[in-house]
Amino acid sequence: MDDIPRSFWYRVFEALPGAVSWSILIGPFIASFWFPRAVAIFITMYVLLWFLRSLKSSIFLVFSYRKSRKFETLNWNHLLQFFTDAAPAAHTSLEKETAERTSFLRGDGKFKKWTDIYHVVIIATYKEEKEILETTIDALRQVDYPLDKIILVLATEERDRMRALTNAAYLTERFSRTFGQFHHIMHPANVPGEIAGKGANISHAGQKIAAILKDQGIDFSSVLVTSLDADNRPHPQYFEVLTYHYLMEPKRDKRSFQPLAYFYNNIWEVPFTNRLIALANTFWFLAESGESHHLFNASVYAQSLKMLSEVNFWSRQTIVEDLHQFWRAYFHYHGDHEVIPLFIPVYQDALQNRTYFTSLIGQYRQLRRWAWGASEIPYAFFKAWKHRQKLPVYRTISRLTYLCYLQITWATAPIIILFNTAIPTLLNPKFAHSIFAFNLSQVLSVIFLLMTIGIVISLFMSLIALPRPRGRFSGIQFASALLQWILLPFVTIIYGSIPAIDAQTRLMINKPLGFGVTEKIRKIN
Repeated sequence: MDDIPRSFWYRVFEALPGAVSWSILIGPFIASFWFPRAVAIFITMYVLLWFLRSLKSSIFLVFSYRKSRKFETLNWNHLLQFFTDAAPAAHTSLEKETAERTSFLRGDGKFKKWTDIYHVVIIATYKEEKEILETTIDALRQVDYPLDKIILVLATEERDRMRALTNAAYLTERFSRTFGQFHHIMHPANVPGEIAGKGANISHAGQKIAAILKDQGIDFSSVLVTSLDADNRPHPQYFEVLTYHYLMEPKRDKRSFQPLAYFYNNIWEVPFTNRLIALANTFWFLAESGESHHLFNASVYAQSLKMLSEVNFWSRQTIVEDLHQFWRAYFHYHGDHEVIPLFIPVYQDALQNRTYFTSLIGQYRQLRRWAWGASEIPYAFFKAWKHRQKLPVYRTISRLTYLCYLQITWATAPIIILFNTAIPTLLNPKFAHSIFAFNLSQVLSVIFLLMTIGIVISLFMSLIALPRPRGRFSGIQFASALLQWILLPFVTIIYGSIPAIDAQTRLMINKPLGFGVTEKIRKIN
């Protein structure tokens, strides 16, 4: 991948996530015949670790949600006025913090005016109809930011040439005079050394728009680039919040900026399993944003054009370009790279195909593609070793550990938690009647009782965060969405563990996934 040769040892590390996950899943069944006590202790410790981690995530979920609601009430246009030559008087604590930071930035020669900031928005599209793209661009037209400072790039694929040209002609005619600039850039097909997918598309578009802006004499450090999928709709304050955080950050050109992902656009039109997964993913983004020192690039994020040009834009050789982009930047800047959370949402679609059944299959395939993030483990470890003399030790170990933790628990946690001590007790009846087994089962009963706290919090968050359905049976729909959390343990196995194990097993046997494009079908509201 990229500049790392796939040597024998690289293949060993590629097989490692799957080997560990399968060992965790199969090991207890085998060991239960000879070491039932050790298996029971292992499962209890695993469940306890998962419970503590889940409790922590629930706390950060509530914290992030409350912060996001606060962000939506702030006057970001007023806060941006501190990044002018005529800054207003500071009254609130946030205004005083902003005034102090701008004073520091002026003294350090890093002050920028907010009116000098441009936003490039790259909309990657492949096989989407113009109606989907139209709603996304229409949402951009309604943002609280000067539209003449927004440069829209429609990044299409030559593999879908006729549709791309038709869509581009229609959208150019409708929106070209709305924004400061409107560009259509088509990514050529069958480029040697590329994996056909979003990364190659937006990297090509990024390089082309960089050349255009360079000819226009625009400073790359004054340009922020956000890549959107065809169904994404930024919150009206997104660009104000992004600009503010970018200007507040002294090392702004070594930072990524991550908004929240709310999968709400079509939440009431998808199968209940897809709705539950969309809610779980939304809450996961919220919890991760609260614990920002663990945050990786995911879904929608922004980086400066200066940074993108320094890291050679995005990788063209992976189907998980967002997570890979974090590691590329992290190693390029020798560990001096972080993801800054923006507690403002970009609204996205829950997965929906043309039929109920294909929506279920499509959801599985999408999650399997996301689980291909396990392929980042060998890349990250090999790059860390290569640059070990230049990297901060603790931060790098912490990042690598968390990456492994996410991938392994994704594949194993739902299954281990569902079966828990049933594994040694069913396979070893003698152990099942021991006092030790009874005591451990009591301990686990308490842990599982406490774990319902997380489900209750998710229920509560659903109650206050979900957009309300419309129509004759809206009340029944909303009530059923809350009751669906009861099915979470089974859904997380079918749409959590299994696609993750599928991806890791394919990585083990060197059967790579291609970029499966998520079909975007939606009633246009």
